Amino acid sequence: MFDFTSDTGLHIVSFAQELLMQQTTTPLRVAEALRKAFPGTDSVLLSEAQTLASNRIKASFLGSWTKDALFTDTMLQQCSHPKLSRIHAAEFPKDSCVVEVCTGAGIDTAALAAVVPSVTTFDIDERVVQYTRHNLQVRGISNVDVICADAATEDLPPANIWSDPSRRSQDKRVVDPESYAPPLSFIEHASGAHMAGVKVSPATHIPTAWVGEYTGVGWQCQELVLWRNCNKPRVACVVVDPSNGKVVRWIPPDLGPEKITEVPASQLLGARMIEPHPAVLRTGTLAHAFAANHLVGVDTTIALGFSESANEQVRFPHREYVVQDIVSADFKSVNKLIRHYHLDSGTQIKKRGFHLEPTVIRRKLKFVKSGTAGILMFTRNRERRICMLLQRKNKGMEL
Repeated sequence: MFDFTSDTGLHIVSFAQELLMQQTTTPLRVAEALRKAFPGTDSVLLSEAQTLASNRIKASFLGSWTKDALFTDTMLQQCSHPKLSRIHAAEFPKDSCVVEVCTGAGIDTAALAAVVPSVTTFDIDERVVQYTRHNLQVRGISNVDVICADAATEDLPPANIWSDPSRRSQDKRVVDPESYAPPLSFIEHASGAHMAGVKVSPATHIPTAWVGEYTGVGWQCQELVLWRNCNKPRVACVVVDPSNGKVVRWIPPDLGPEKITEVPASQLLGARMIEPHPAVLRTGTLAHAFAANHLVGVDTTIALGFSESANEQVRFPHREYVVQDIVSADFKSVNKLIRHYHLDSGTQIKKRGFHLEPTVIRRKLKFVKSGTAGILMFTRNRERRICMLLQRKNKGMEL
C-alpha cells in the first residue's frame, strides 16, 4: 500500500489539488498533467491521489482541517461539522478518558482530545487509521491512540464511549441502529454504567434506554445523537447558526395539545409565518411547541405556524415570513397574482402538504421578464389548496 502520508505522497496530492482548483481544468486534464509530472508512477496511485485532492477540496467546510489533510471517500461522507463535534465532545467529563468506536474522519476524535486527557479510537479500515494518524499528527494532537481493529472484538477498557458508525450500506442510508457496525446494542453493553453517545440517522426512533438530541448546522438536521447515563432530557435539539457560530439548545415542552390548532386562511393575511427548523420537526412535538408559543396552523398536519403578534418571541429555531397575499392554488389565480406583484423567475417556490413538486409548479407559472423575486408557498388549508405570497422577515435564522 503506497504511503500518501509520506513527503512524496503529500506532494503528489497537493500538486493534484492545485490543478483541480484551476477554473479551466477538468478531471481528465488533471489526470494527464499528473502522468506528465510524475512519469513512471502507477496510474492507479495517481488516480487515488486525484481522489484525495478532490476530497480535500470538498471538505473545505472544515476550515483549517483541510490543510495537508487526507480523506477517503468514506471519511468524507462521515465528516462531522467541527462546531457540532466540539458541542458533542463538551458533554464528556473533563477528567475522563473516552473510547471512540469508528474513527471516521477524525474530526470528533480531535474535538474529544481537546476536552479529555486521552482518547482511544478504533477503526477497521487500515487506510482510515493511517490517514487519521496523519491528520492528528500535523495538528500536534498527541493524546490519541488510533488502533486498527474491530472494536466489537476487542476487550474495551471501562470508559465513556463515543461512536459514529457508518450509516450507509451500498450507498443506501441505513436507519436501524442495530444494522450499524457495530450495532447500538454493542455500545449499550460495552458502556455499562459509563456515559455513551452514538450518532444515528435522524429518522431513527429513540430507544427506551436512551435520550436523543437532534442536531444541525444551518437549515439542516444532520444527525440524531443518542445519549445514555447522562443528565439530559428525553428529547431536545441543538442548532448552530454558521453565520455567527451561535448555538441554541431547545427542549420541547412536556405538555400540550395533540394537534395543531387550525384556522381559516382568511385569518392569516398579514400574519407572521413561522417555519420550524428541521431539527424541531424531528422531535415530534410540534403541536406542543406551537401552543407554547401561541401559534396557530393552516392545517393540523402541516408544519407552518402563524402569529398575529408582530413582536412576540418564538422560542425554537425557525425562519420568519410575513404573509402578503393568499389566493387559491389554481394556476389561473396564481398567475394573476404573479402579474399583479410583477414577480419574475427569481421567485422561490416552496410547498408544504401540496401534491406537486416545486419543479412541476414552476413550469406552470408565467413570470414577468423584469420584476421582483418573491416567495410562493403552496400548501393546504383544510380541504382547500392555497398559495401564499410571502416576504422574508430576515435573511438569517431566528434562534
